[in-house]
Amino acid sequence: MNKEELSVLEVVAYFGQWQRALTFIEIKNFLYQQPLSDEQLANTVNNLCNKHKLVVDCGYIALSQSSITATINRQTTLTILRQRALRIASIISSTPYIQSVILMNSVAMQTNRKESDIDFLVITAPGHLYFARALALIKLKILGLHKNHHLQAGRACLGYWLTEDNLDVRKYRCDDRTNAMWIATMVPLFGVQTYNQFIKVNDYIFDLLPNWKKHQVAHLAGDKEQGLDVGKYGVLEKIIFHLSQRKIMRDSEFANSKLLVCAPNILKMHSVDHRPNYIRKMQSILDILSPKR
Repeated sequence: MNKEELSVLEVVAYFGQWQRALTFIEIKNFLYQQPLSDEQLANTVNNLCNKHKLVVDCGYIALSQSSITATINRQTTLTILRQRALRIASIISSTPYIQSVILMNSVAMQTNRKESDIDFLVITAPGHLYFARALALIKLKILGLHKNHHLQAGRACLGYWLTEDNLDVRKYRCDDRTNAMWIATMVPLFGVQTYNQFIKVNDYIFDLLPNWKKHQVAHLAGDKEQGLDVGKYGVLEKIIFHLSQRKIMRDSEFANSKLLVCAPNILKMHSVDHRPNYIRKMQSILDILSPKR
């Protein structure tokens, strides 16, 4: 198996762990350090089909017909979750000091299940992360759109917040490939200018995924005006920050978590981070496909 074939198989195997089939363009976008042309990619896919490594049907490419069927069947649920995500993003974006709302993880990757929540990366003006978050949470909880211990499916998970002066996420990555995939599958729902700045700060993604192109527009029109009064509510911001730290650390879900980052310019909290397993699962699938490679 040549390097081009292996590169294509890696992408399909990566998404195959969730039974997610891909289109031709999607495979090209996610090729890792392999800048193939359309012609080269088409020839490589054909070769892999002839070797019975890939299946092509209904415009999708996958390791098996079952993955293509699962991807098609997922579309109805995915449409509902996308509509819910836009509604949630509209509510979040109307909050003062919020500059961008970006869809991420399972719904953005189109690997969602029926019980999936909706994950967002939210970017705020400097010095107002916790004030803006408190307001957004209040609105979502009143409307019954924020997840809790009993209800998660189709509800918002606001577990990742950054400020505009702290957009470099390299220091929080688990590995280069997974981090690149995580960023590349994000979908800006509001604040495309701030999303563009986020990509610019993390532009190493273009070295890892040379065919990938960032989103050009957000799904909700408009951007927040720059030049906000960052001193306003400064005392309240500090109070909410310290109260948030205390509340989070008392939560049994996060008390012993090594994945909790709670600082003035970032809030990143997950009780369990499954991302380190993604490359291992991809490798296991590849070993089954080509045990002697």
